[in-house]
Amino acid sequence: MPHDDQDPDDRDDAPGGGALIAIGVIAILVIIGFIVSVSDG
Repeated sequence: MPHDDQDPDDRDDAPGGGALIAIGVIAILVIIGFIVSVSDG
C-alpha cells in the first residue's frame, strides 16, 4: 500500500503547513519564556 499520494497535506514541505506549525511552536515557546521570566522576577 503506497502512502506517497494518499496524504498530501501530511508532508512537511506542504505550502504553508510547516510554516504555520513552526510559527505556532515558536509563539508557544516565546509565551512560555515570557511567563517564566515574569514569574521568576
